[in-house]
Amino acid sequence: MRTALITGTNRGIGLEFVRQYAKDGWRVLLAAAIRQQPKHRIVWPRNIRIR
Repeated sequence: MRTALITGTNRGIGLEFVRQYAKDGWRVLLAAAIRQQPKHRIVWPRNIRIR
């Protein structure tokens, strides 16, 4: 299984990379800095397990 480490995954292009790589069967390691309370709920793809 291929693995991708993606940063900036709380929004924008980083989040989209997570979705695309997970859809293609990659194991995705993600990192996001949340500096304040998010204004919207982040919806992760179903096949991503957050540990």
